[in-house]
Amino acid sequence: MTQRSNTLVSVVAGLLVVAVLAGLGALFYTRPVAAQTNTGVPGMRQVSVLGHGEVKARPDTATVQIGVDTEAASAKEALAQNSAQAQALQAKLAELKVDPKDIQTSNFSISSVYGADRRP
Repeated sequence: MTQRSNTLVSVVAGLLVVAVLAGLGALFYTRPVAAQTNTGVPGMRQVSVLGHGEVKARPDTATVQIGVDTEAASAKEALAQNSAQAQALQAKLAELKVDPKDIQTSNFSISSVYGADRRP
């Protein structure tokens, strides 16, 4: 190759390197176009997001409060009636396959009832 051919190849290669670097520089230094929107404050960049979600699952927990209230002539008689009703309720819950460990008593009280026609 001659001196002239070598110089021409060097110039073309140099121009290609400069063009590639200029293109990369333009790519890295250009700002992205702002999102276009019809609402909001002009000149401010905004992002609008719209979504919908739905979850379906079988419930695994329920809280139910049931009370048994009995009035009788004596506390002993009321307790016996109350116990029978509570046992019937527990039997029904067992029939419905409610685990006995999930059943609990939270309150038990005995009180006298007074009124115009009743005496303690």
